[in-house]
Amino acid sequence: MGFFFSGCGHKFPIGSLALPLYSFENNGTPEKEGWKEDGICYKDAPPGGGSWCLMVSGGGCMNISTDYKVINGIKNGETWKLTFWSKGYGKIGWKTDSQDCNITISSSNWKSYVIEEKVKLKKDELTIFIEVHGGIIPVACYVDLVELRRTK
Repeated sequence: MGFFFSGCGHKFPIGSLALPLYSFENNGTPEKEGWKEDGICYKDAPPGGGSWCLMVSGGGCMNISTDYKVINGIKNGETWKLTFWSKGYGKIGWKTDSQDCNITISSSNWKSYVIEEKVKLKKDELTIFIEVHGGIIPVACYVDLVELRRTK
């Protein structure tokens, strides 16, 4: 859905979704298909987000905790918009081999966020990430309703 094959790789037309609205659940059951590393599904969500979100926590013996999802087929120079809801304490955004676009999250309430940038990369791959830097006191970052759409 949202992409077609062209030449030797796939390309996303303007307006298409590389990551359709993702809510970390399927029919009320927690799910984080394709997301990798330290995050777990947690029973909490923003308005319209169902019942579950992704929680990444860190602190104590875990200084940095991450969770991520790799999106292939992104081309250099395209403009992409990452939207999501989040709360807690951490950093959320995307990385490529040539760029790091992120927002620092520091809120005890759910808020919506947007990152829209022209992508710079050499390899046709973009990684959406959630990162938590813990210390002596454990902290967590929660994310839900994640969407990645090509805008230009």
